[in-house]
This record gives sequence, structure tokens and C-alpha cells, in this order.
Amino acid sequence: MEASFWTGTRFFQGLTSKEIEAVSRLFTYKAYSKGTPVFAESDPGDHAYIIYSGIIRVYATTKGKEHTVDLFGKGDFFGDLEVIHPSNIRVLSAVDMNDTVLFEIKREPFEQMLTSYPLI
Repeated sequence: MEASFWTGTRFFQGLTSKEIEAVSRLFTYKAYSKGTPVFAESDPGDHAYIIYSGIIRVYATTKGKEHTVDLFGKGDFFGDLEVIHPSNIRVLSAVDMNDTVLFEIKREPFEQMLTSYPLI
């Protein structure tokens, strides 16, 4: 993907171009069709995500009803809290609202990224 996406992402502000290039290699590309769950409540929190295109709805289910907690769009980072939390269990669910492209990062590279690039 184009370098401008990575340099324009708030998550990486303060990093040099070389650092952004190194960090972006830790992510893998994932495409989702509209309505595909990204993760569900009680899943292991072993990935975090940055949205390249599309909209993600994060929601809670209470008494069988879904309640939207947040909507995320291009450049937004989500799913990271459970990756760094000791229990690493998802407390919310996430689904794409349209065809969506995400970059995902697994727990170990995520922790490596935070250690190597404390500005993040």
C-alpha cells in the first residue's frame, strides 16, 4: 500500500519515514466482505488492526441486543486493548459495515513494535 497511508496515520505520527517503513512490515493485509465479523466477544485478543478502507462497527451485546460502542474508519487503530491486557479476551465484537481492507498485527510483533518505537 502507498506510503502516504502509513505516514498519514495518527498512530505513527512522530516516527521517521524509515521507522514507519519498518513498522508497516509488521502488519499483514486482510480484506473482508460486508458483514464479516472481524472478532467476537470472548475471542482471544491476539490481533490489533488499522483500517485502510471501509468502516468497522464495534459493539456490545446485552440481553441479546447489539449496542454500537464506536465506528472506526480509514487510518483508525482498534482491537489493541485486549492484545496488551493480561486477560487478552475480547469484551466487544467488531464487524465491517462494507467491504473493508484492514492491516492486522499479531501480539508478538505488536509488543515488539511498542518496545522498539516508544513514541507509538
